[in-house]
Amino acid sequence: MLRHIPNILTVLRILSVPCIVLLLDTPWAFRIFFIAGWSDIIDGYLARRFQWQSKLGGYLDPIADKLMMASLYIALTIRGVLPPWLTFIVLGRDVAIALGGLVLMQFTTLRDFPPTWPGKLSTFCQGMTLLAAMAGYTHPYFWYITAAFAVGSGLQYGWLRVRDIGQV
Repeated sequence: MLRHIPNILTVLRILSVPCIVLLLDTPWAFRIFFIAGWSDIIDGYLARRFQWQSKLGGYLDPIADKLMMASLYIALTIRGVLPPWLTFIVLGRDVAIALGGLVLMQFTTLRDFPPTWPGKLSTFCQGMTLLAAMAGYTHPYFWYITAAFAVGSGLQYGWLRVRDIGQV
């Protein structure tokens, strides 16, 4: 039973997305998002520490992360809290990476696309920008840093995949 804790936390994170979006104009959205962020760290730690990784978790965890980020970037952009250009960059990066992965899986033998440190830093910046926006801090400084890491990590990820093709 304990080995299912990471997947349970991930499912709870997925279920928290509509709650956060519906409560976006209240302090509860910030609190739930903050807890969801920590649950992501905790479930990853538990899965690695106790070898509780599962195929289901391998699919659900990135889905939970992308669903959370995309929903909040779109909702905060619609409300005028975040600029559309930032949401376009953040979501465009993810769409480009996903489409690139699908193309590579279709036409090559590549199947493993591990996350990179710049990608993790980009995700961290994206999350901090959301937290700041929900807390009422909408300084463009956050936007520019997040955009830079999104573009930089997207380019690095693309370069790595091109390099991988050369090694196939």
